[in-house]
Amino acid sequence: MAANLATINVTTSQGFPLDSSGRLAIDCANGCVTGPGSSTSGDVATFNGSGGSTIQDSGVAVSGLAPLASPTFTGTPSLPTGTTGVTQSASDNSTKLATTAYVDQGLAVPWIPIMRNASGSVSFSTTSAKALVWGVVLDKPRSFTKINFKVATLDASSNNYDIGLATSSGAVAGSGNCHYQSTGNGGTFGSTGVKQVSLAGTCTLLPGLYYIAITTNASSSPAALTGTNADAVTINPTGGGDSVGISAGGTLSSFTAPSTSTWTFTATAPLVGFQ
Repeated sequence: MAANLATINVTTSQGFPLDSSGRLAIDCANGCVTGPGSSTSGDVATFNGSGGSTIQDSGVAVSGLAPLASPTFTGTPSLPTGTTGVTQSASDNSTKLATTAYVDQGLAVPWIPIMRNASGSVSFSTTSAKALVWGVVLDKPRSFTKINFKVATLDASSNNYDIGLATSSGAVAGSGNCHYQSTGNGGTFGSTGVKQVSLAGTCTLLPGLYYIAITTNASSSPAALTGTNADAVTINPTGGGDSVGISAGGTLSSFTAPSTSTWTFTATAPLVGFQ
């Protein structure tokens, strides 16, 4: 007995199973798959259910999938759970996707707001409930945990000192973390020399206008910081640092921001560095 299937002739002698009508018989106990009555050309086929025997049109066109080489993503792309990306070198100025490690490379760079010859000094204001501020510009995102400065004149008395960065709205920058406070018994300001101290917490800043701010509750003979000698470029109405109101001397909080932003090219300003 023989049966014709398309252009292939099969016979029982060839080992193919045939049904009683001479047609090729297929055992669908395992492995047979059925599909929909119609589908869209070019769409991806997926299984319908968990039986493994029915496929469906996924509605996703192959042409709409991102290629493996140089893909262009839409929406919010993310890496699979448990995988990590390849971090570019620090000098890679391109449109590649940046990992958090790459971003951290830039955030961790130290920042010296004012770089000038350290031939001057800046004393803390002894006026009650006042702070001195100097406007400076941060051009890139940065993250700091420490502040560096040099005490030129000490104060060994039990006065409070606070030094840090403030925003144009009169608040301590970096969610309140970007400052260092020394309280009583001279503390850090009880001796002269270079100081590196920890900030109140991690200070993460976006580019923008900030103010170097210093304050004390000393009523006389305050400490002084090494600074410029009337040659710093800052943003202030006056050259020697704006005196602004504050809730309490010696604590940077809720102070009045300067009312204007005038560029000054002959400011005497404290030299500080953040890292």
